[in-house]
Amino acid sequence: MKFGICTELMRAPLLAELGFDYIEGNLTVLAQMDEKDLFAAQKAVNESGIAAEAFCCMLPGDVHLTRPSEMPWVAEYVKRAFSRAKNLGAEVIVLGSGGARRLPDGENADALTPAFELICEEAEKQGITIALEPLNCGETNIINSVSEAVATAKKLDATGIRVLADLYHIEKESEPLSDIACAGDLLVHTHVAFPATRVFPRPDDGYDYSKFFSALKAIGYDRRMSVEAGCDDFVNDAALALEVLKSAEAKAL
Repeated sequence: MKFGICTELMRAPLLAELGFDYIEGNLTVLAQMDEKDLFAAQKAVNESGIAAEAFCCMLPGDVHLTRPSEMPWVAEYVKRAFSRAKNLGAEVIVLGSGGARRLPDGENADALTPAFELICEEAEKQGITIALEPLNCGETNIINSVSEAVATAKKLDATGIRVLADLYHIEKESEPLSDIACAGDLLVHTHVAFPATRVFPRPDDGYDYSKFFSALKAIGYDRRMSVEAGCDDFVNDAALALEVLKSAEAKAL
């Protein structure tokens, strides 16, 4: 399995030195970069020897995917953002963005369908896969479990949309790890953190990460896993996290 970290693109050379396989950038930040910052980010990634194979944080928090009036802006935004990401090596873009997809009172999930279809259409044009991320109910009021993400992806029936499994959100929602099995071939990306406090995994944190890997191995998943978490000392904590994840992968049944 490939391992990466969700962090700023300028850290790509550092991640490569630490032994990570790729970097996961922030799409909102990338989309808002001026030409000078974009050039610097591209240079850092290109010189690192690893690619920005994934991006999270697809949309700004003040966007509302249920509002038809905002769709022209969303269409232009994803066209520009996806193009920039693709140039940096993106294969997967995570659709988490809990604020953007939150349903207003009285709306149902169908209110999101036009926006999701628009996003998927642009992703398909640019050869990118969208990974729909289940978020805990404290962050959004829809698609809070892997099983819900799978149902949504199947309902949309678009080649550009697949599913993500995030250990933090799974544990936050008390969703059984066995539910990952329902994703099957739809699972294209994963996120990991120490579930109790959402920090980088550490050898002494007491969590058995091999359980997560076992659930993934059961469906033949062997793609990417990004650490999406906070830390105190990036270099030290990143090195320890990679050690923990590789050990857990080897231990998994």
